Amino acid sequence: MRLSVNMLSLLPEERIIIDSNSWENIGTPYDLRCTPQGKELEVKYHNGDYLYLRFLELASADQATRRYSSDVFNSHLDINYPITVVEINMSIGGTSINLTLSETTFGGNTIKGGLMSHCGFGIVLSNTGLDWLQNPKWKLQSKVEHVEGTNIVKVKFGR
Repeated sequence: MRLSVNMLSLLPEERIIIDSNSWENIGTPYDLRCTPQGKELEVKYHNGDYLYLRFLELASADQATRRYSSDVFNSHLDINYPITVVEINMSIGGTSINLTLSETTFGGNTIKGGLMSHCGFGIVLSNTGLDWLQNPKWKLQSKVEHVEGTNIVKVKFGR
């Protein structure tokens, strides 16, 4: 399973980017926690931007039903257990955009009780009136220097 996330923010500051399970451009969170095995990641920023994700294995439809308080797993007989799932919780500070285990809210909309399987999945938020300002290119470009005549890229980490 490969996970990619481009964390949104209303601030023109760096936010974490996860590309096929690899972290980039973390920015300056006030708290970052990751288990040694990399199965959990939690990143908190001062303005309320927040990301928590967890990979775990579910052995059966019954276990999934108990964990998520939903019988949607029992109606999908094509799922071969055990399965690996990723649980994502994310909030965008200053907005009503929240993803939790039980529901996703954005604007006046709520999505809950669903199961996404064997597909690419994404939500496109357009015409919201919000200006996404995260990861300004000038900041990212100022941290990366290509060494001429080589295949070396120098990256300045930190602030």
